[in-house]
This record gives sequence, structure tokens and C-alpha cells, in this order.
Amino acid sequence: MGRSRIAACVMVLAATCVVSRGSDESDGTPRIGCAQPEFDFGRKDSRENVEHTFVLRNEGRGELRITGVDATCGCTVTSVAGSRLSPGETTQVAVTFRLAGRSGHQEKAITIASNAQNRPHLQLVMRGTALSRVTMKPGSIFFGKVGAGKRVAESMEITTDDSVSFNVREVKSDSPHFSPSCEVLRAGRSFRLEVALDSSAPEGQLSGEVRVETDNAEFPTLYIPASAHVVGALLVMPKEIVLEEGAPPATKSVFVMAGQVTKFRILDVKSPLERIKPKVVPFGEDGFRILLRELTPEPGLAGACLVITTDAPEMKEIRIPFRIVPPAAPAH
Repeated sequence: MGRSRIAACVMVLAATCVVSRGSDESDGTPRIGCAQPEFDFGRKDSRENVEHTFVLRNEGRGELRITGVDATCGCTVTSVAGSRLSPGETTQVAVTFRLAGRSGHQEKAITIASNAQNRPHLQLVMRGTALSRVTMKPGSIFFGKVGAGKRVAESMEITTDDSVSFNVREVKSDSPHFSPSCEVLRAGRSFRLEVALDSSAPEGQLSGEVRVETDNAEFPTLYIPASAHVVGALLVMPKEIVLEEGAPPATKSVFVMAGQVTKFRILDVKSPLERIKPKVVPFGEDGFRILLRELTPEPGLAGACLVITTDAPEMKEIRIPFRIVPPAAPAH
């Protein structure tokens, strides 16, 4: 083949590549764009919410489909106006960033998932500084898992900056199981809030709110969430097995999990009816699931109990009652 013919072939191949590259951009491929993917909200009081709207545009030639909008934490709430965009069309992503309980530099990312060829996971960013005139560390009272019958206490420090001063008039809780008290560390500026979980607290998940009343009109009440999970020797869920009259056969589960006793075995499970054969299977690293299949609301179950025997000395026998309830009223 002569040099002229080789050169001609090279030119044809080059032209083909150019056409092919151009067709990638014009063959219906969606492309996502955002003129301002980052928003700096500057300095904001931590009692405020930051609100901003990002504008997205389909810069391609195919339909753009937004399949997800994910924020890095629950303090950021998002909504998208439209999830299917024709070429050239725009949509808005509204973002609300809650600053409550935050202090200092803040940066939150929002990820937009789509079928865009260029950026299938586009990241939007909100950043700025939260100014907290009243700081609570930690931001809540959390007891975690607590053994039944035990009285425990957790504390937090409440401090103010130079622009705020107040006296605490009263501390109270909306739950009878949380008992708060307050100690002055520095008059008008610093306090230690202590919350005790009473030994009489019942087993289960407990939550409440502690209110700190002050003499400052700008900060009349500080609200502090409190929570605890009170457990006995073992954690049993549910406390009863509920069946609805006339309902079709169903499978129910009973969970027995580690509480104050961390290692245990289930030795036996007895059902009130011969035909019900409970099946015990491991659940997680420290518990068991008891499966009860083909349960129907039979008269023999009403008031009877599922009896579980364990090797835990503090809880050798567990009795789970059956309860039969009338069918739910139809919704109107």
C-alpha cells in the first residue's frame, strides 16, 4: 500500500473517531450539572435552621432520572421538586440544615444519585459556622442499656458565651423516671445538669425531656432529651402474642435476648396446643428467635401461655400470654 493510501486510511479512521466521540454526546446520554454545587452560609446562630435551594440541570440529550437524594446525617432534610428531567430542564433540591446543638465549623454533603453519564453521584455541599451562645455538652442525656432495679445518673455541662447570662429557676422532667438536678459551676455562666434514672423504672425503652427554666427572656427554657433502655436478666419481646379473630394462619416470633445475663441457653419451649411446634433459632450474637407457625385465634389459646425455659438462674422460666382481640374496624 502506498504512502498516500495509508495517509488516506488514517484520515478516515481519525474522522470516524471524531464522529464516534461526538455521537456519545448526542445519542441521548443524560448529563447532570449544577452551577453552584457548594453553598457557604457564613456564620449562623445555632438556634436557626439554614435553608438553601440547589438548582440541577440536565445538560445532556437524554432523559435524566434522579434516583436518590442522600444527606450525611439526620440533621439535614432534603426534598427534590422533580426527578425526571428532559434535556435542558432544571429542578430544585431544597435543603434544610438544622444547627440546633451544634457549634463551630460545619460541613454537610448531599449526594444526588442519577443515571447521569458524567456524574452519577453528584455531591452538593453546605458549609459554614454555627455560633452557639448557649452550649450543652453532650447534647442529650443518654443512659444506654441499664439493668432493671438500678439507679444510675448521667450529667452534662451547660455554658454560655460572654453575651448571655442567666440563673436557673427550675429543672423538671416530663417523665417520672428521670429526676434532674442542677449545680452552679460559675454564677450566670456555667452549670452542671445531672439526671438520675430511678431504680423503679420499668423494663423497656424509656424517653423523656428535661426542661431547664431560666430567668433570661431570650433563653427562657432549655430542652434536653433523655433516654434509656432498661433491661432485666433477659430481654423478651413481645410481652404477649396477639391474634385477631377471623385472621388467616400467621407466623409469629418471640425474641429472647441478652440483658444483664450475657450468656444463656434456651432449654425448652412449650406451647399450649400440641399442633404448634415452636422452632428455636439463633438471633444475632446474644439471643434467640422462637418461630410459631400457622397460628390461628383458637379458643384454646386465649389466656394460655407460651412457656420458655432457660439456664439463666435469674430468669429460668418465661411466660408469654396469648391474647385474642376482635377484628379491627374497617377504615372509612
